[in-house]
Amino acid sequence: MNFSKMDDIALWECFKQGNDKAFEFIYRCHAKSLYGYGHRFTKDTELIADVIQDVFVKVWDSRKNIVINKSISFYLIKAFRHLMIKKIKELNLSESLDEYNSQINFEYYMEEVLEKSKISQHNNSRTFLELEKLPSRQKEAIYLRFIEELPYENISEIMGVKIPYIYNLIFKGLKTLKENIVSTKTIKISVLLILNFLQ
Repeated sequence: MNFSKMDDIALWECFKQGNDKAFEFIYRCHAKSLYGYGHRFTKDTELIADVIQDVFVKVWDSRKNIVINKSISFYLIKAFRHLMIKKIKELNLSESLDEYNSQINFEYYMEEVLEKSKISQHNNSRTFLELEKLPSRQKEAIYLRFIEELPYENISEIMGVKIPYIYNLIFKGLKTLKENIVSTKTIKISVLLILNFLQ
């Protein structure tokens, strides 16, 4: 059975029937991106891996009751985000989530943007520095929109805010990058390439 040719609804139906190969395919397609997304919350790779495992165990156990209305990716990201925030709050009772997020290195999951944009990391340390300075909510919105390629409606539901707020987060993030990374010709070109890719 060629799962790669199935749409999400058909693939999920196979999985709901208990097809372990369909489950394995879903895991292979989405675990890596969930791992990257996990770095938006913590550098603790063991915690990220544990949460991914917990999500997929829960998905397997509840498969007959889960309805996929939008996409498998959307469902998994939403479930992962909910569980990750819960775990972080349990482990960091003295810190707010925003304080915890401020420790995150944005470089990890922006590498893919730079790679797709044909931009060398070696020439873009300033770009990474400015990306690192963005507020955590802006970074998350940019990640979901331009790496996960989710529509604004899905991002709105995942992050629990209205669509105009998502537009505002992304606009402000890109505007900040454009304003701050202007010191050399090379850097200017890098920013224009990134912004062109993100639009």
